Amino acid sequence: MREARIRQGRTAQGPEGRLLRPARKDEGDDLRHAVPPLGPLERARLQLDRDRSDGQAAERGNRFPRGRTGKQPPAGGGAAALQRRHRHLAGLPLGLHLPPLSRRRPERAVDRDPGRARGPRPLLLLRPRRRRQALGDQRRHRHPPQRCRLHADGLAGTGAGLVHFLVAPDSFKGTFGAREVAEAIAAGVEAADGTADRCPVADGGEGTMAVLLEALGGERWQAQVHDPLRRPIVAELALLDDGETAVVETARACGLALVAPEDRDPEGADTYGAGELIAAAVAAGARRVLVAVGGSATTDGGRGAIEAIRLSDAAFVLSPTYDHERTNAAGVRLEVLCDVEAPFEEAARLFAPQKGADAAAVERLRRRLEAFAAALPRDPRGVPMGGCAGGLSGGLWAHGARLRSGAAFVLDAVGFDERLAAADAVIGGEGRLDPQSLAGKIVGKIARRCTAAGKPLHLIVGEDALGGDAPASISTVAEAAALEEIAQRAGELARER
Repeated sequence: MREARIRQGRTAQGPEGRLLRPARKDEGDDLRHAVPPLGPLERARLQLDRDRSDGQAAERGNRFPRGRTGKQPPAGGGAAALQRRHRHLAGLPLGLHLPPLSRRRPERAVDRDPGRARGPRPLLLLRPRRRRQALGDQRRHRHPPQRCRLHADGLAGTGAGLVHFLVAPDSFKGTFGAREVAEAIAAGVEAADGTADRCPVADGGEGTMAVLLEALGGERWQAQVHDPLRRPIVAELALLDDGETAVVETARACGLALVAPEDRDPEGADTYGAGELIAAAVAAGARRVLVAVGGSATTDGGRGAIEAIRLSDAAFVLSPTYDHERTNAAGVRLEVLCDVEAPFEEAARLFAPQKGADAAAVERLRRRLEAFAAALPRDPRGVPMGGCAGGLSGGLWAHGARLRSGAAFVLDAVGFDERLAAADAVIGGEGRLDPQSLAGKIVGKIARRCTAAGKPLHLIVGEDALGGDAPASISTVAEAAALEEIAQRAGELARER
């Protein structure tokens, strides 16, 4: 596990943006531990090891080694002395009941820089908790499909004739995560004597960080930020195993799920907390920050995020050059993973009603975005994918960030095409299937790849808003509201194959 230390000159000084380590049992104690004292069992192990070596030396006819007391061995030889000393262990075979003694290493202390001059409390970078992969007893690996693919090939080679499904659902927003849905679908397939390659996916919105952590490996960190209504909260970000890439999921700081329906304020909510998360990622040493946008409660065009970044020591990432090769003086790149293709100027009309805005509020938000776009260093209007998260993607693009399709990025990261080639069919899914699902969302991207590969795509969704008018690239659509129903629908698909 990597030990993170405070970096001089690189700690973000946002109003409340402080990275935190998950709480430990000894929180508040001095971190500079000594070696813990040996307990009774460990002392017995140590004495037994010493006596065993002394007894062997005596039986070989050598001079009995002097111990710490300098006494000679008792009469009867080393073996007899060993038995008398450890009567309480009688009946147990020596060498089996007590494993070799080992001492735990003292934990390395975190450098808190006590010589720092007093002033505003700095952002503390402390060691995070490493999370293990949830699949089986294997640690996280970079190519998760390989094990499942080999298993499926082995079954086919024995003549079993089992159908192999690639299970690639997105999360059911606000209900089930992508991993939960994938496990439910796989359980139904396997109950029907099929095989399943679990491949949870995301489109750049909610759940993107978890999917990338599982596929690429990394650690979760926490930071103190603000929610869409500027209330203090603790949000997570991720540092990937390459040591240079961070993943910031803006929904964890300004997501719609953070605000109760009765408290939603589509005109007052902003992305300030998302900016704090970006600044925290830069302070943690990231040279590349993947900003997964989507699922926000905001329509501010990224105004709040830009304000938070400017108030932090990460202000240099707001590059005025727009040169993606040079980016900025410190070489930090911002890449926005977009979940829709809508342009900046359409953000209010398309997405504000989902966040509680009525017709009058939508019009006010539209005019506000138009005025904000005109004041930005670059005008984001007309730029595809600029309308994600209420225009947050467009606001960051205006300051030098690169816009990327979140769905395409995630599919490449999880090795989707390779896994698709090994499958007979694909089962995908999301919470609601509507026209936006086919415009930049994960379902549309998967449908195109399945069509190109000649593989059928079946969907299990929480709600089918297309009303049976799915495109030809989607073979079947089934609705399911609970995990048990999802498993049942998947089993029916497997039996029909």
